[in-house]
Amino acid sequence: MNDARRYRLPRIDAQNARCFHIMEPVDAERLNAWTSCWDDLIDFEITPILSSQEYWFQFE
Repeated sequence: MNDARRYRLPRIDAQNARCFHIMEPVDAERLNAWTSCWDDLIDFEITPILSSQEYWFQFE
């Protein structure tokens, strides 16, 4: 694997129409560089997410 990101979890929607891969980037710029190498073959949607712990920490 490229050192621009760490692979976390694959998920497939209930209709078997889309596959999601959770990646943890080292930084956004390197992740964008990596996706640009593949954007002629696949469409990427990059959505920042938080862990449950990070989410609830906001409210403390």
